[in-house]
Amino acid sequence: MGNVWRWQEDHLSALPGFRVHPYYNDFTLPCFDGQHNLIRGGSFISCGDEASIFARFHFRPHFYQHAGFRLTLPNQADPALLTSCMDNQGPYVGSNPFRSTKKDEAERKYAADETLRQHIHLHYDSHSDKNMPAAARDYVRTTAKLLTDAAAQTGAPTGRALDLGCGVGGVSFELARVYEHVLGLDVSAAFIETAQQLQEEGARPFYIIEEGEIKLQRAAQLPAGVDPTRVEFKQADAMCLAPDLGAFDAVLVANVLDRLPAPASLLARLGGPRGLVRAGGILAITAPFSWQQRYTPRDLWLGGHETNEGDIRSVDTLKKTLFENFELLHEQDMPMALREHARKYDYVVSHASVWRHKA
Repeated sequence: MGNVWRWQEDHLSALPGFRVHPYYNDFTLPCFDGQHNLIRGGSFISCGDEASIFARFHFRPHFYQHAGFRLTLPNQADPALLTSCMDNQGPYVGSNPFRSTKKDEAERKYAADETLRQHIHLHYDSHSDKNMPAAARDYVRTTAKLLTDAAAQTGAPTGRALDLGCGVGGVSFELARVYEHVLGLDVSAAFIETAQQLQEEGARPFYIIEEGEIKLQRAAQLPAGVDPTRVEFKQADAMCLAPDLGAFDAVLVANVLDRLPAPASLLARLGGPRGLVRAGGILAITAPFSWQQRYTPRDLWLGGHETNEGDIRSVDTLKKTLFENFELLHEQDMPMALREHARKYDYVVSHASVWRHKA
């Protein structure tokens, strides 16, 4: 039997031939992210088979897991032994940080910084961008109104709201004009830190690209008339939400589904007696359904498939999944645009649907 778990250098990864089982898609798959290290060997406090020295599990390394470690030296005389599963990170994990070059790291950092700047502009500066497509210029307010208009029309309570995939926080602040408490969750630490800086300091400097190397300095401002104490931001993975979140009067899932390894698992968490949306509460979902296998295994796409029986579309699967617990109130197109420079924008038209949780 084991004494303590042992942390491994290796990340949990998909070995050759791995396939997702449709009835058990939300256990290992969300953890092929290059952040969950293997732990092996069982522990005195574990139960059943997990107390065995042959147990194998995975956690992010900041968790306290009654774990120790041992240091081993590779067999330098046999190159075939100088491998690990970190050399095969599978189709769902990005470049291995332990095997990457400085050039890879620099390119990833630049891409992450550029994405952050684009989202700050979208949430806090796009309304004044004369070249921004007009339909996408008021993205934040239009998105928040999906929930607030539905709540006003149905008489739904406006106590707690959850903004799942809140990005840099613009929609969360807008929801706080109506909801007493808004919880904004996002998997990106940089996004959450930006939202928290705006909440605490009221402003956040950034720049946008005008042309080539020409930059325009800007400052994102906390929206006027918003009480920042009504908003809370936390980093969290939509696939691994804490079980004690409780139920909310309103839940927004904005442009998240097609970036999840198992989107149907999140949909299943929304409704029912223990769902994130309380009975009578409002749910709004926006998604462009831009399915890519680097985010979601093909078998777990909600749609986008051609079959002998006809095309399977994501909107139809979404409705079929939610109809058991929710009543469809409204659907529309939801444009948004991410600025690359003054004359180039990434224009996206998401499908938006608004639902009421059946009592």
